[in-house]
Amino acid sequence: MVGLDYNQTEYHATHGFSFHERNPLLAPLVHHPVALGSDVAIGALFSAWLAHKMRFSKHTIFQKTWWLPQAIEIGGGICGIATSKVRK
Repeated sequence: MVGLDYNQTEYHATHGFSFHERNPLLAPLVHHPVALGSDVAIGALFSAWLAHKMRFSKHTIFQKTWWLPQAIEIGGGICGIATSKVRK
């Protein structure tokens, strides 16, 4: 889902649509496709790494909730798609 949000953001930024990126961390990267793509890749890599560390932690609370980082990232992508207001 994060990939769909990325594709939608990149498409609207490069095709002259009037939109405002609400994510303050992502806003400076919107008009640079390589930076935007690397941000998405690094975010996915970080959430996978964190989930792996949580799954094999010695604390049972982390072992039971290892899936949360990836679920939060997917939820953020869904919210990004669902709340976008784009007009040409």
